[in-house]
Amino acid sequence: MEGKRILVIVVLILVLFAVFFAVGIAWGVRNDRNRENETSAEEFSSQPNSHGWTESFGEWLRPYSPKLKLGRSKFVVAAGSSIADILVPSSDRPFRSGTFFLSSGLQAVIVYHAAVQTSGELKNPQELELPRKKRDENDDPRRGTLAILRAGGTLEIRCAPGTLPCTVQIE
Repeated sequence: MEGKRILVIVVLILVLFAVFFAVGIAWGVRNDRNRENETSAEEFSSQPNSHGWTESFGEWLRPYSPKLKLGRSKFVVAAGSSIADILVPSSDRPFRSGTFFLSSGLQAVIVYHAAVQTSGELKNPQELELPRKKRDENDDPRRGTLAILRAGGTLEIRCAPGTLPCTVQIE
């Protein structure tokens, strides 16, 4: 009699486990169907107002990432014009963060052309439009970051038409 009781308990536990497993699978399938309308990571990174890669990790990562260093840290661009072919030197680091700040002007676009073709989700060229769409109350939309690769490349800074020149600083 004792053996039958243990067998019944084991069978009940296995049945409960199977039921929970089936419910978990059904829940996961339902959630996957709901994600069909979500924006994929690749589509998000192709949006002109999206952050660079370090922004997604928050402000705590920025001070520790290698920084982009150029011959100068400030560029003034006349309204409606651009500065092209700013040389970005190569580095021994696999990546650097190029953080740009629009200190004056209505709108600027910074375009980074990597020296080598990239694979994966990192776009080439990368575009950063400043000001960006504000993300949260502590986020400054005039600041944005691009991922600069080991091989370097070139930058182009364009200023929107208007009456004010754009001043873009590299932080």
